[in-house]
Amino acid sequence: LLNRMNRKYSSRYFSDLVTRIHNQEPLTAIGVDLLVGFPGEDEQAFTDGYDLIKALPVSYLHVFPFSPRKGTPAAGFPRQVRTEVIKERATRLRELGQIKREAFQRSCLGKRFMVLTEGRGSEPGSMAGLTDNYLRVIFRTREPVQNKMVAVILKETGKGFVRAEEEAGPGL
Repeated sequence: LLNRMNRKYSSRYFSDLVTRIHNQEPLTAIGVDLLVGFPGEDEQAFTDGYDLIKALPVSYLHVFPFSPRKGTPAAGFPRQVRTEVIKERATRLRELGQIKREAFQRSCLGKRFMVLTEGRGSEPGSMAGLTDNYLRVIFRTREPVQNKMVAVILKETGKGFVRAEEEAGPGL
């Protein structure tokens, strides 16, 4: 399938690259864009891809269902995947992506990060922002200032965010 999609790498190359990145920097967020339902993607090809992603230390997934575009080579390829199959496979991959995201968040708990504050959080006296590895963080603060770097310790996962505590003292 990678060849048919005009990709110049193999699944082995991809797997080795992700593993090397993770081994060098375990808290690096590794996001993966996945196209599901490309013509010729049979159940075995989907399962092989799913199992590969499941085994790799990726942090989040962007799942895109294939849809033929008039005038592109893929629109005329044989063995088009039925829309309902594409939707079911995309759902399975998005569920795996949520599991991967939550596991990555848990791996960061107890660790210190700098957060760029983006605005007020959903609770009184709180701010929301992003860590340098793309975790959405909410924390209570004495100084609710936007566009400021703040040192925090990640404490617990939430739905779509990580709750943190502002660290007392100087930043990183």
